[in-house]
Amino acid sequence: MRRFELRVRFPTGTLLVGGHSALPAGISASHAVDGHGKPVIPATALRGGLRESLEAILRGVGRTACDSGSGIDPEQTPGETEPRSCTVDGGSCCIPCRIFGTRRSQLAEDARSFSSLILGDAVLEDGEDVEWVERQHVAISRSRRSAEEQRLFVRRVPSLADRCLVARGFTVEPELDHYLEAAVRGTKHLGSGRSVGLARVELELEWLDDVESPSVEPVPKAQRTFGVRVRLESPTALGTPQASDNFRNARGEIPGSVLRGAIGFAIARALPKEPSDEENERFQALVDEHEGAHFGFLYPVDTPTRATDQALPAPWPVTARACKVEPRTHGVVDTLLDRIAAAAVRTPTQAARVHAGALRECLAKPPSDRARVAHGRCDAPLRGASGTRRSDGDLPKRVITRVSIERRSSSARDGALYSYELLEPGTVFEGTIRSVPEGSQGLLASALRLPVHVGRGASAGWGRVSVEVFEPPTPPPLAARGASFEAAVREHLRTAGLPTDGLDRLLPVTFLSPYLPDQGADDDGRTLERAIGRVEDWVIVARRFEREGGWDQRTGQPFAELAISAGAVYVARLATPWCEALAALEALEQRGAGRRRHQGYGHLVLFDPFILNRGNTP
Repeated sequence: MRRFELRVRFPTGTLLVGGHSALPAGISASHAVDGHGKPVIPATALRGGLRESLEAILRGVGRTACDSGSGIDPEQTPGETEPRSCTVDGGSCCIPCRIFGTRRSQLAEDARSFSSLILGDAVLEDGEDVEWVERQHVAISRSRRSAEEQRLFVRRVPSLADRCLVARGFTVEPELDHYLEAAVRGTKHLGSGRSVGLARVELELEWLDDVESPSVEPVPKAQRTFGVRVRLESPTALGTPQASDNFRNARGEIPGSVLRGAIGFAIARALPKEPSDEENERFQALVDEHEGAHFGFLYPVDTPTRATDQALPAPWPVTARACKVEPRTHGVVDTLLDRIAAAAVRTPTQAARVHAGALRECLAKPPSDRARVAHGRCDAPLRGASGTRRSDGDLPKRVITRVSIERRSSSARDGALYSYELLEPGTVFEGTIRSVPEGSQGLLASALRLPVHVGRGASAGWGRVSVEVFEPPTPPPLAARGASFEAAVREHLRTAGLPTDGLDRLLPVTFLSPYLPDQGADDDGRTLERAIGRVEDWVIVARRFEREGGWDQRTGQPFAELAISAGAVYVARLATPWCEALAALEALEQRGAGRRRHQGYGHLVLFDPFILNRGNTP
C-alpha cells in the first residue's frame, strides 16, 4: 500500500459540488459542507472526476474502458440497462474498474477490496473561516429577450481563491499508480457550472511513505484479551439490518462482525499477494470462525476507560431504570432484586411487603431549590434507561444526500437518489477482543496500526478510524461477585419476610451483546442450559428481541435474523450450588454463549456488579 495526498486548488476562486448537504433557506444550490459548515469536496466527486478523465485518456489511446463501471462499452448500443460486472477487457475488469470499482454487489473470489483506491474527502487544513458568496442567476427567453418565468435561482459557493483543500488516501495495487497519476494530470474540472466558470481545479498528487505490511511483534505477555478503543476520524455509515430503499440510517454501536471484517481486510490488503505459509497460518488462526478470536461489539463512551473503572462499555440491562425527570443526572438503578422477590411471593402479605420495598420512584436527592417533597427526594417515576453504561446515547449524527450520475446523459440516474445518516468524527467506541489464539497476538497488535475503515463507503473515505489497544480493567473475581450477589438477595428477601433458602443456587446472566441461540430465538433457555449445566428452572427471563444482520460482501446478499437484544437478563436456579462449577462458569464468561461468538454475539457476564446498584436510599 502507498499513501498519498491530493491537493486541490481553484484558478477561478470557487467551485460548486451539490447534492450532498441540506440547503439553506432561499438557496437553490449550495456547495457541500461538513458537520461544522466548512466547505469540502466529497470523495465521490473527486473519484468521479478522476475516473471520467482516466476513461477519456484510455479511449484516446485505443485502450478498453467501460462506461463508469457498468461493463458496457460506450461505443456500443447497450442491450441491457441493469448494472453488471465489468467484463469488457477480455473477461476481467478494465483499468478504471480496478482502480475506482464497479457496480457489482459482491467481491470477486480472490479480491481484497472493491476498489484499489481509498480516497477521503478534500478538506481545508488551515482552520480559517471561509467567505460564502451567493450568486444569483436568471434564465433569459431568447424570443422575448426577457427573464424566463420561474427561472430565477441562487447558488451559494465558497470563496476559495489562494486556498487549498487536501484529500488523503492510499492505493492497494501499486502497479496501477501511474494510471492514477495520469488521471490527476488530466482532471481540470469538478462539479457543476463549468460554463459559468465554477468548476476549474488544479490537482497535485504527492506520494508519501508506503504503509508497511503487518509484522508480528512480541507482546509483553501471552495476552488473550485486548481492550480496543476506536475513534472515528471521518464520517461513518454503520448500516442496520433493515433499511428503506432510499434512506440508510446508522446504528449506535460497531458490531463485532464489522470490527472483524475491517481488521481482516486491513491485514489482507497489507499482506503480499503471495504471503508465506507462516503469515497465512497466523492470519487464518486469528479470523477462524471456531478457534479464532472473538471480536466483541464496541459501544460509545463519553470518557476513555481507566484502569480503575468498573462500568462496562455495554448497554444497560433490561432491568435498569432511570429517573423520568432527570435521567442523565439522577443515575441509574437496577430492579432485578425486586423481580426475584416478586417471583418468590406466595401470600398476599408477602406481596404487600415486596411492593412496599420495590424501586418505583427516584431516590436521588435533588438540589434544594428543586426538591419535590419535604423529605428531599426526587420521587419522580422510574422508566427504562436509554443509552449505554458509559454514554448517554446522544451520538452526533447528520444526514447527507447522494445522487448517482449517468455519464451518457449527464443527469441523475433513475432510482439512484438516496440519503445516508452518518456518525460524526470524534465519536469514541470501546470494547474487547477476546480469546486471541496464541501466536496471533503479535499479528493483531501490529494490524491495529494499519489503515482501518469500518462500515460502508470505505473507498470514499468514510469510516476511517484510529485504533488504540489498552489493558481492560479487571473485574472482581467471579467468586467474590457471586458472594456479594447472594448476600444482597438474602438481605432483600429477609426484609420482605420471604424465605432465603437455596440462594446459593441462583445464577444471574446478563448479556453484554446480542445473543443468537443455537436453534433460533425460541431456543434461548435450552442453549443457555447446555452452556451452564443442569438448570432446574428459570426464575427470571427479562429480554427483548431485535433483528441482527448486515451485508455479506462475499455473497453480495443481505442477511438478518431474530436475536435476543443486548441487556437481556436471565436468572437460573441450578441443581447444585454455583460455587461447585466455578471453573466452568469462568470459562463461560470468556467464550460466551450461542452462535457467531467470533463476531461478538453472546458475550455475557455472570453476577453483574450493576445488579446491586439500588441508588441512594434516604
